[in-house]
Amino acid sequence: MFKVLLIAVLLIACMYSVTAYALTIRVFDIYGNPIEGANVKVAYDEKKTNAEGIAVMDIPQQYTVPISLVVSKDGYESYGAILNPPYPTSYEVVLYSSETGYISGILYFNSTDTPAGAGYVIEFFDALRNESIGFSVTDDNSRFDFEVSMDRTCFLIVTDYPEQRFEAVPGDDLEIIVKTTERPKASILLQSGVKFDPGSVIVVGVEANQMDGVTALQVRSALLTWIKEADPRITEKVPDFQDRYTSISATTLDQLQTVEIANDNANLEKSGFITVIVGGPEVNASMLRYNSSLSTKFIEDRNLANKWFIQEPSGFSYKDSEYGIIALIPMFSRLDDSAIHTITGGDKRLCMLVIAGNAREGTYAAGLKLKQILKEGAEGQELLTELDKLLLWIFMGQEQTIQPVTVVVKYVDQSTASIVDVLLG
Repeated sequence: MFKVLLIAVLLIACMYSVTAYALTIRVFDIYGNPIEGANVKVAYDEKKTNAEGIAVMDIPQQYTVPISLVVSKDGYESYGAILNPPYPTSYEVVLYSSETGYISGILYFNSTDTPAGAGYVIEFFDALRNESIGFSVTDDNSRFDFEVSMDRTCFLIVTDYPEQRFEAVPGDDLEIIVKTTERPKASILLQSGVKFDPGSVIVVGVEANQMDGVTALQVRSALLTWIKEADPRITEKVPDFQDRYTSISATTLDQLQTVEIANDNANLEKSGFITVIVGGPEVNASMLRYNSSLSTKFIEDRNLANKWFIQEPSGFSYKDSEYGIIALIPMFSRLDDSAIHTITGGDKRLCMLVIAGNAREGTYAAGLKLKQILKEGAEGQELLTELDKLLLWIFMGQEQTIQPVTVVVKYVDQSTASIVDVLLG
């Protein structure tokens, strides 16, 4: 009888191990540091993260419904999400500090001479996750305030004028000036009926490490910043851009800025106007599909510790782990109305962005430098110029000629990356 019972128990155990998904949860703070001891609960499975901020959860294969994910730890805000089938194999979570501060300000219309008054709703969004976190309503003095985690960057939208966004962090006391100008006709792309959700896709390798997850969040933030900063920057060169930019409906603008983070998937790569590949060929299979399209390529060398290295067309090589690239690969050398046929045919990509390095330090440096370029524009103007051409075509319908750009970068420290070289064409 004991033998029969033992065999039955073993059979059940084997069946469970075969019929369960392994979901790897990576938990870190806003600075990319792993959080040890965070409590992770997925459906009925509950575990603590290890020293690397990782917890591996078991999901029975018979689950075919949405399941909950909750991550919590003292000193941090809890994080919750719903995972829909098919469930991911990995998932990155950022926990914000439980210490809070206030974002305050006054709302005006067109100039500081015209306070908005009471009753206007201002919605707050997490800038990294691009998700709503609450709202505030202006009082009789046109003032508002909102309590939020001290390490969270937000963007604000006045619900009556959702095409205009304003960035803020706790401690800011803002003067928000909403422009109430007439909204002109949209470009042909915006009239074509193409689905804008998602507007951008980030593809992270199945074998990606935690630092690549942090880089993906940097890229997400960089793309949001790029579009936000485009209005004043491009308007200096193309005065009509401001009116056209502010005319876009809330739905279109929100969806244009939507970013998905996913595992390797060739079909997913075609679903956004901008597809970003994060991670070198050692950890991201998608990277291999586009390596031949790069001017500065990754070369395999199994005798190296990093196994891959960057080589420029001249033959000059970068073999250390701290080197990486930001590479823009246009899908059309000429953006005109004919491109809409391809986009509406199922491949929405206007360009690919490769954020990759010889190792994780190089990839991180590429994501960090991309964020700096798209926010400040002091360096890497060549890349920013080509990306801005996409916006001119999307919003205004102006025909554009786009060329590839590759920026070689080097990791310096957690907050610093330097540009080593820039290649055009």
